[in-house]
Amino acid sequence: MGNHDLALLREKAKPYELYHGLRLVRNGRTLFCFHGHQASRLFAKKGYISGFVVRYLAKPLKIKNTSISSDSRQRFKAERRIYRASKKLKVISICGHTHRPLFESLSKYDSLRWSIEELLREYPAAGDDRKEKIARLVELYSSECLRLKRSDLRWGLSRSLYEEKSLLIPCVFNSGCATGKHGMTAIEIEGGRISLVHWAREGGIRPYILEEALLKDGIEGTAFSRYTLKQADLDYVFARIDLLGKG
Repeated sequence: MGNHDLALLREKAKPYELYHGLRLVRNGRTLFCFHGHQASRLFAKKGYISGFVVRYLAKPLKIKNTSISSDSRQRFKAERRIYRASKKLKVISICGHTHRPLFESLSKYDSLRWSIEELLREYPAAGDDRKEKIARLVELYSSECLRLKRSDLRWGLSRSLYEEKSLLIPCVFNSGCATGKHGMTAIEIEGGRISLVHWAREGGIRPYILEEALLKDGIEGTAFSRYTLKQADLDYVFARIDLLGKG
């Protein structure tokens, strides 16, 4: 259930059961899947009122609706609440709502920043061909970081680092906006591994994704491909949650 689906609960005839969340279990450990609006105090306490105002007042009067997807401050606060609860309960949370992809609690900006740092460390000892490629990648990743900075001036830099003094716990995963101009993102779980993937049509993908993708799987007979951007073993993620979360 998302924040735009609450009215469905009042329907008597439903083609399938509706849930606010779904608990998955692996080796006795919990992965909690939910839309994410539950972390917003407005939706948690006054969801129906909010929906009524948007539908019957804001839209007819053409009043701009400042949603969490365009409000950096609201987005950060919701993600921080999910992060703190997940850390305390030692669970993996898989959500959406904020329209920002997160993998192991890291935003796209943070992931790119770490990729740049790793490339810069590799550069001095690299061969000439590799140095040329590293220089190209650093320029490409830096350009994408600058684009993200411009679109989210105050809260979009390192604001996925919800910890101010301690190590970041890899307990939050977010599929992002799911559908967008350049394709579709998703969190997928298979064979004990969790992945952040991007589905897109050939020629319609951002250049940095082509370089960053760990795997590319084409769909036979179509112009679409599946790009695996991030991947981790679930047992490894839970071990980090346990060990980094001590104290």
